[in-house]
Amino acid sequence: MASKIAAQALKLPEDERAALAVELLDSLSPEIDPDAGKLWEEELLRRADDVRTGKVKGVSLAAVERRVARALRGAKSTRRKPRK
Repeated sequence: MASKIAAQALKLPEDERAALAVELLDSLSPEIDPDAGKLWEEELLRRADDVRTGKVKGVSLAAVERRVARALRGAKSTRRKPRK
C-alpha cells in the first residue's frame, strides 16, 4: 500500500510534493520545539554577521575537501583488520 501511495505522490507537482513531505515529517515528530525555527534563524544571522565583520574567516571548499580526505585516510589506517 505504501508503495502505491508513494508512486502517486511522486506524480504530484514539486510544490505539492514538498507540502506533503512537510506534513509527513511533522506527523513523525510532533514534539518539536516551536521556537526552534526562530532560534536557528538567530544563529544563522549571528554566524553571517561574524563572517561579514571578520570575526571568523571562511574556509574554501578545497581546504575542507583536503581535511576530510586526510581525516578519512587517518580513520582507515586506525581500523583493525578483520581476522581470517
